[in-house]
Amino acid sequence: MPGHPLLRFLHPPLGEGVPDHELARRYAGTGDEAAFELLVRRHADTVWGACRQVLRDHQAAEDAFQAAFLALARKAKSIRTPCVAGWLYRVTIRIALQLRTAPARETTERSAPTDDPDRAEIAAAIHEEVARLAEKYRLPVVLCDLSGLTHAEAAARLGWPVGTVSGRLSLAREQLRSRLNRRGVYAPAVLTTLAVGSVATAQVRTAVTNATGDTVPPAISALTDGALSAMHWNKPLLISALAVLVCAVITTAVVVGQEKTKPAPAGTEPPGLTAAQLQEKEKAAMDAMKGTWLLQKTFMDGKEQDNQFEYWRWHFDGRDVKSEYKMLDGTTHEGSSTVTINPTTNPPEMNVYNKESLLLAIYHQDGDRLKIAILGRSEVERPRSFDPKDKRVRGMPLIIWELKKRK
Repeated sequence: MPGHPLLRFLHPPLGEGVPDHELARRYAGTGDEAAFELLVRRHADTVWGACRQVLRDHQAAEDAFQAAFLALARKAKSIRTPCVAGWLYRVTIRIALQLRTAPARETTERSAPTDDPDRAEIAAAIHEEVARLAEKYRLPVVLCDLSGLTHAEAAARLGWPVGTVSGRLSLAREQLRSRLNRRGVYAPAVLTTLAVGSVATAQVRTAVTNATGDTVPPAISALTDGALSAMHWNKPLLISALAVLVCAVITTAVVVGQEKTKPAPAGTEPPGLTAAQLQEKEKAAMDAMKGTWLLQKTFMDGKEQDNQFEYWRWHFDGRDVKSEYKMLDGTTHEGSSTVTINPTTNPPEMNVYNKESLLLAIYHQDGDRLKIAILGRSEVERPRSFDPKDKRVRGMPLIIWELKKRK
């Protein structure tokens, strides 16, 4: 740190009261390694605990720990939130789960598994579900349940009222219990399974050196690149795809059951069906779809994504459909569209298009449940099925929306 009195005034001493975004700003703006090291020390135990619990291999856990803080250094310039705990935790779990599915390492004395396999599976499931929580719910869980802060301490770190921390933490725990129960994890107090790890000083220094130095081990850099790339894909892709699908700002026609990217020729019907039979099946399917549908879940490559919407509704009435949504940031849209369907393909195909774009989709309705699936570049090719393993076209992700009919 600068030693001149004027510079000390311009760059006051660092301490626990300095918020995360200020430390990140100092590092991004001036390369202040002391600021970044304080960030690392502030969050090191929580990150290390998550790495060790998801990854039974010690060396893999160390790699994930280093890669998480390298990601923080690379994104320091864009950090605006007073506390990076929620974002950093999500990156950590993404990296750890990536390593967890990688080919097993050769076991050595240093990297030998240390936890009971069943306990490790439960811990990994819990961490995965915590990472999937919306940011406003994930933050109090990470700070209070994983990092051990009191509600008052977490409130001070976040700049929230204590009551807001308590309320959101309670809601987050309920969401976690519900999601974990569906996965067969019935621990009465699931978060007590996760104890914060104690990280060695040498690991902290290595993390700082890797993140702020000129050279980074290739394996660590690759892990970081993969995690940040995946996170970059998710939100813009999901929202832009939904914007096309909802047809909220621009009027869009929805045509189902057409071949490739071109409308089927007039009068075409599946073999064995007359035009009248085809029309009858279409009408029956339209009648079954009639009503208001609410977005329930969004999946990318089989993984449920953070909810970006306060609500998203479709109202079908014959060939007319009205749509409206409100995002968590307050953005709202509504609009009208036209829909026709042909339920005879397997799976039924849905084309959503306007003057600028085309969305090639498939759908499936089962009573009051509706699924719609597209590929990341939906104008290029349509999914063959709802199975994430049966959809790869030049590396494009499979996106699935699940909706439920309102009674």
